[in-house]
Amino acid sequence: MDNLEKKLRDIYSTKGIQFVYEVCRSMLSIKDNTGKKRTVNGNICEILLCLMTEEYISKKKIDGFIVRSLVLKDPTKPNSDFRTEIDFLLCTKSLVFCTECKSYVGNKRITDKFTLHTQSREFDVFSQNQIHVETLYKNIRSAKLVHNNKFNIAMSAFLFSNGDISDERNIQYKRIMPAITQNNLYQFYNSFFEYPCSDVWDIIKLKKITSTILGNKNLRIEHKNYLGY
Repeated sequence: MDNLEKKLRDIYSTKGIQFVYEVCRSMLSIKDNTGKKRTVNGNICEILLCLMTEEYISKKKIDGFIVRSLVLKDPTKPNSDFRTEIDFLLCTKSLVFCTECKSYVGNKRITDKFTLHTQSREFDVFSQNQIHVETLYKNIRSAKLVHNNKFNIAMSAFLFSNGDISDERNIQYKRIMPAITQNNLYQFYNSFFEYPCSDVWDIIKLKKITSTILGNKNLRIEHKNYLGY
């Protein structure tokens, strides 16, 4: 746990999630001409999602756990240098939520399957999340209780930043990979947990698998080497 997360968790424990949100929102407005600001904003986005989700599963008494910043390799290709990092996972007995966290300043548009456009660039968030889901499934499928052809992994993106968001996609892709903000996160979770669902995942085995991966410090080094920095 880094210092920023520790401070925000301290605020959460004493003043609650709404105050944490206000602090995170104010931090986005801090001016910084160094390259570190983008990393800090991304960190804020992930921490807020974690805390809001922890609050949700606690109040709803959902048996699940959260994994943040999980670096994976493809277990079917042991000699490959490929490494990929998942921002956020919520693992429950019925479903695993695999979420991309994005925090880019200014107004944004979402087109196609999930291409995120800012004033200066665009990102194929859908393809990124699809790679994450496919790689994740290869790593955790042994924890499945129900053996079928479905991944039982939900794709989504959590967007927390200054500026407006215009989602111009058709309804099909909005459903396949929802764009979530702090305003509709709980509604998004409710759509899955409102009604009883059968168990698909062995939650204990899932935790063991992800804990083992998190404990492998070499994966993070290999990921940096794969990205070239």
